[in-house]
Amino acid sequence: MVADIGTTEPLRPGTALTLTVTVQDDRGAPIAGSSAVRVSVRNAEGVAQDVSGCYPVSDGVVRIPFGVPMDAAPGRWEVEVKDLASGLEALAPVTVTAG
Repeated sequence: MVADIGTTEPLRPGTALTLTVTVQDDRGAPIAGSSAVRVSVRNAEGVAQDVSGCYPVSDGVVRIPFGVPMDAAPGRWEVEVKDLASGLEALAPVTVTAG
């Protein structure tokens, strides 16, 4: 499984982006059909953000809009994704800089 935030650059408060989650088979191809993933976006203090929750996946892909809050604390944030059907997990670190 892959969790992609669309950039490897540090993010500033107010940045809008799309989190793309791809549930893949052992060959790296998106899995056909429907499933669901649990997404947890945690700030530098480990507090879950509003975008955290369960999302439906269609043909192996879900895109989730996310905005870094204007009052976001700088530091290392994490996006953790778990496929509810297979149990596969992915983790994407995110660096948030001071506004």
